[in-house]
Amino acid sequence: MATVCPKCSRSLFKSHTRGRLETLIKRFTNYRPYRCPQCSWRGFLPKRAERVSMGARRLTYLAIGAVVAIVGLIVVLHFVNQVEYGPPDLPG
Repeated sequence: MATVCPKCSRSLFKSHTRGRLETLIKRFTNYRPYRCPQCSWRGFLPKRAERVSMGARRLTYLAIGAVVAIVGLIVVLHFVNQVEYGPPDLPG
C-alpha cells in the first residue's frame, strides 16, 4: 500500500529530515517526512504500520532511562556516603 499525497493523490516518496526539529519529530513520534514529485508537496504523515512500533521504541527509551537513573542514584549515594562518613582510614 503506497502512501499518497494529500494534495494531488499521487504516490509519495520518503524525504530526508531537514534540521534538528524534523529529526526530533521523526525520532520521537510516529510521523515521517514525505515528498510528492508531482506537486512538490512536502510534509509529515504517520509511518506505515509494518515498521517498528512506537511501543517498542518507547520501551527501549524507558529501559535506557531506567538504567541511567539507577547508575546516577548509585553515584549520588556513593558521594553522600563519603561526605557523611569521610574517606576510610588507611593503616600505616
